[in-house]
Amino acid sequence: DSGCSQGGAVEADLTCTFVGIKSGLMTGQGKQCAGEVYFDDLGVGKEFQRIAVPVGKILGYRDLPTG
Repeated sequence: DSGCSQGGAVEADLTCTFVGIKSGLMTGQGKQCAGEVYFDDLGVGKEFQRIAVPVGKILGYRDLPTG
């Protein structure tokens, strides 16, 4: 979940993740080790979004506080 290696890690060219994008693939060393990330919701995306608790939020420059 943290993107921190537990002793050793594969440095992949491509990582497939299903149902939800795991936070460890997007943070810390995980981002560098995952390579290109391919995601497939396996047809449960809307239901998963309804019950999942987000661990982060993607911000655009318009979402950032001013001043």
